[in-house]
Amino acid sequence: FHTSNKKHPQEKLPCFVAQHRLRLGVINNRLCNYKEALNQGFWEAQYIIDNSLDNCPHDIFLNARIAEGVGEMLLREGKIDQAEQKLTEAIKVIEMMVGKSITLVPKSFRVEARIRQGKLADAYEDCLAVLEITKREKNNFHNLIYLTNFYHAAIIKYKQGDLKKSIEHFTDFFREVKKFSKSFLSEDVYQTLESQGVFAVLSPASKKDINHVSKDCLEKSKKIFFCIYTPSHPFIRDYVAQN
Repeated sequence: FHTSNKKHPQEKLPCFVAQHRLRLGVINNRLCNYKEALNQGFWEAQYIIDNSLDNCPHDIFLNARIAEGVGEMLLREGKIDQAEQKLTEAIKVIEMMVGKSITLVPKSFRVEARIRQGKLADAYEDCLAVLEITKREKNNFHNLIYLTNFYHAAIIKYKQGDLKKSIEHFTDFFREVKKFSKSFLSEDVYQTLESQGVFAVLSPASKKDINHVSKDCLEKSKKIFFCIYTPSHPFIRDYVAQN
């Protein structure tokens, strides 16, 4: 991660210019335009801050937000170790300056990164920390990121061989994602999922059944995420489908 080489402007820029560049990067992340997110968003914002071209008293916090955005971009590009490093950098600063409740997004992305790294204990600790956050933004993006941590927790316990606990987390996930899907998806898509019983978790009748139920949960969650995202989205392609 580096800044581009540009000539300094004659005058300092208003603080909101760096903030707008950061937002542009975040928007492009959502659109999966990761090259544009970096070149037109995060690099530009970082350059303004690094060269003291803005009149902003919040540069340290802006740096953390840039690290968060770059971390998400690196995660989606499959650069997992670099992503985990950037997200950790962002989390430390945000927790110090604002508080843990604002770390919902970077910590959730770090959960996924750590699962993909095989750092399951650290990922589970992050998961539980996110799920304890009570004060958070309530919009589709933040609601989805939050509830996905139930899925992450289920995956962690599945990989650790604790299938009983995994099913408990899957049960919580299906309960929350059902409410989200009903408000977010089209009525036809939601009704199709409902008719297929994808939001229901069967209780294993015996220890012999528990592995079958766990695999059923994996397949059902994949169907739901396919409808919320698209099959080609890197979250689906590189993470959910691999699970």
